[in-house]
Amino acid sequence: MQHLSMRELKENLVSKGFQLTPYSEEEINEAIAYFGQLPETLVAYYQLIGRIDFTDVDDGYIEIISPAELISRSSEENLFINIADEYCYSFELAIKKENLNEESPEVYLGGEVAYGMTEGNEQALTDAGILFASEDFRYISGHLKGLSDVLCMYGVSEGEDINYLEDLLTAINYFFQYQEAV
Repeated sequence: MQHLSMRELKENLVSKGFQLTPYSEEEINEAIAYFGQLPETLVAYYQLIGRIDFTDVDDGYIEIISPAELISRSSEENLFINIADEYCYSFELAIKKENLNEESPEVYLGGEVAYGMTEGNEQALTDAGILFASEDFRYISGHLKGLSDVLCMYGVSEGEDINYLEDLLTAINYFFQYQEAV
């Protein structure tokens, strides 16, 4: 997948009429202080794009959650940090806390979609190192084919895997390729 720069992501969203509200350095620094660090790609997203106003968007979208929400949704015992939600919460995307030092860490899929994809195959996926499950939740490692397949339906992707944070941000941008803000 050809990555778009953060500036290209911003320019495309602005050209489509979306209102962007970058987060303040104070908000970003609070999250960095809480976790010790955040991926450079996520910090750049917060600084340049921040919150996207989806008020008038009828189609589906994926929203990167705010720095404050990163903190409020986190717990010490959880190995993952939720970084994005699908608009009707059928899936969420997360990164491992241990990978916060990486510029573009691997992204994990969780939520109802993850349960549906793994049902009946839990042990084999766990043995293969693909499924990471806790009592309350499960995440699937890499190869987020469900999201990639959605992009194929829109004709904006060749079915590449969405494995890393840079891939995810580029994919989010593709959702708006044919959609204007109302």
